[in-house]
Amino acid sequence: MTKEASVAEDEEDAQRKFLMANGWTEKQLFYLEVGRASFELDYYHRWDADLYAARLAANALAEGDAEGHRFWEAVAAALRPRGIAA
Repeated sequence: MTKEASVAEDEEDAQRKFLMANGWTEKQLFYLEVGRASFELDYYHRWDADLYAARLAANALAEGDAEGHRFWEAVAAALRPRGIAA
């Protein structure tokens, strides 16, 4: 892990602890993380962002990571254009 990644992870952990101390629930933090991931995928992948998130969900499921699959499915759902079925 690079020094920058370690610092970013420490900052994210500190922010998570701060939010939990101020009454945020795990569900609210989950939606915050989904929103952040959705924004980043949309920024980098634009029109294919929902498909990219679905591919990450499939990869997580193939690796046996149920929590990762749930997360990326939520991101894909957040990015999917309204009115289009899964």
